[in-house]
Amino acid sequence: MNELIFFTHFAAVFVSIGIALRLGKTGLNALFIMMIVMANFFVLKQISLFGLTVTAVEPYSIGAMLTLGLMQEYYGDKNADKTLASMVFALVFLGAMSLYQIIYVPHAVDTFHPHYYEILAPSPRIFLTSVVVAVSMLYANIYLLRKTKEWFPNVSFGIRQTILLLVIQFFDVSLFSILGLYGIMHNLVHIIVMSYAIKVITIAFMGPLLGMLRLFRKKYV
Repeated sequence: MNELIFFTHFAAVFVSIGIALRLGKTGLNALFIMMIVMANFFVLKQISLFGLTVTAVEPYSIGAMLTLGLMQEYYGDKNADKTLASMVFALVFLGAMSLYQIIYVPHAVDTFHPHYYEILAPSPRIFLTSVVVAVSMLYANIYLLRKTKEWFPNVSFGIRQTILLLVIQFFDVSLFSILGLYGIMHNLVHIIVMSYAIKVITIAFMGPLLGMLRLFRKKYV
């Protein structure tokens, strides 16, 4: 059941990227930040997928990097850099506000504080790790996309982005899992292995999907 949900989940993310691309750089910027926030906020939920204990945020992390790549490809390096800066600000703000939310003393009639505490207490560590790892990986992606475009001008964006995603996502998954989730999640090995395997499968279909997005933009923008 979870496997079917996962594939429909990714399809929904992909359709959302197409809509954001049609809306232009504002839509891409908003969707990118939302997916980064959701990837960090939803990462604490553990599910069984293909027999392993993993999280269910891979569509967001893959979608975020794809969205940022599209921002750079169609709207230039400066807009991509501004999008990254906005993402850092959003994560830092959310982490700080999470602390405020849990340090308020609840009223005697409140029944939700324990639930908020369980969800938000690990958040500052997760958000800080995410900022460091995500920014490093995303800047690496942007830099390498820029350089590979210079080195291989005849190679399409889709091919370059696919190859870079395979390399960058391995480091992203490993570093975030070790630094952000150690001591919190049940089995880090399962999460790293399965998360990367899912990313590889997802990335394998990235070429055709990018081609569809290119056609979508040409038709409507």
